[in-house]
Amino acid sequence: MVDSRIEVSNQRILDRIRYHQFGVLIEVANGITFPQKRQEKKKQVVNGRNIIQKAVGDSAEIFGGLAVIKYTEEPIKEIDVQISIPQYDEVILYKSAELVLESSYYLDQQYLNLLALALRSVDNGNIILGEYLNKSFQTKSTAKKNIHQRSYLDILGKVKGAVLEYYVRELFEQALSAQHTFALGTTFRDLEVRPQRLYHTDLIIAAARTDFSSALENITRQYSGRNKISVEFPSGKLIK
Repeated sequence: MVDSRIEVSNQRILDRIRYHQFGVLIEVANGITFPQKRQEKKKQVVNGRNIIQKAVGDSAEIFGGLAVIKYTEEPIKEIDVQISIPQYDEVILYKSAELVLESSYYLDQQYLNLLALALRSVDNGNIILGEYLNKSFQTKSTAKKNIHQRSYLDILGKVKGAVLEYYVRELFEQALSAQHTFALGTTFRDLEVRPQRLYHTDLIIAAARTDFSSALENITRQYSGRNKISVEFPSGKLIK
């Protein structure tokens, strides 16, 4: 049973967390180099972890994680699990984009149309999907003279965010061998504290603690060299 003080858009993920007695919130970021972005991501992870923990009470332990596409300079110590992903796996990236198109994800049709067009261009050999999505992170000065270019980059940025959330989910889908449940885009509202605020989360994973730990090991073992994915535990809490 969920804490009545917490309003949640996906009841099932909390039920599965209670069943496994363990859950992980993972926020996804495309690098967190600037101090302001670091603080923003830290707050998202900490606040999200805390509200999920409040929702399930002492029936389960919740970890707060951050998956960073590209390396960042220093881990954020308040975060329990930080996953650094230096390179895209283009096969997984393409599948993730397909899943966004097939899902009931919260992107408007104009965003989905752009993504569908991009995949057709990939199929025709005209673009590489990872390079195309990275265009969304051109500097503002590059596009500030052209309002249409700014609008295009804003749309592309939202598309990339959706694809990367599925990308991280797919990494864990391949690495988790036992029973597990994913939830993308779950929202929470604390009716007791700041009830007007809606908390958005990227990815929540419900699985047995030992299975999630093994999945992290599988991910780091599978990707090596330039594609090496590293996992750190900045807060000092270990998943075993």
